[in-house]
Amino acid sequence: MPTLLLWGLGLAALTPAVVSAAIASLPADRAGLASGINNTARQAGGAIGIAAYGAVTGPPGATEHFIRGLHVTGPATTGLWLITALGIATLVPRMRRGVASVSPGRTEASLPRKEVTPRRAQTLKK
Repeated sequence: MPTLLLWGLGLAALTPAVVSAAIASLPADRAGLASGINNTARQAGGAIGIAAYGAVTGPPGATEHFIRGLHVTGPATTGLWLITALGIATLVPRMRRGVASVSPGRTEASLPRKEVTPRRAQTLKK
């Protein structure tokens, strides 16, 4: 029960931030597209996660198998969360310092608004 409570609190704290970041990453006329992609990814990820957990744990009626499956999925989930947290802790500060570079294939629409200056926009159109 405490795990589910923490999970719910984490989702409640992260969802608005993720939606805000997705919408802010594109120009205002593409906000609906960003929101739609974010929601689709969230729904697909949830469905895949539930299916994977169900495949590992098995049916709840087979109690012994189900409990063994939960003992596998719990540490696996903890590991995935830790890997994600370390990745975020490593990448986000670098991006804020400007270490992350813009790859040549990106277009003006894919750049965050603060990176696109009139001069930069002309260069991207060429």
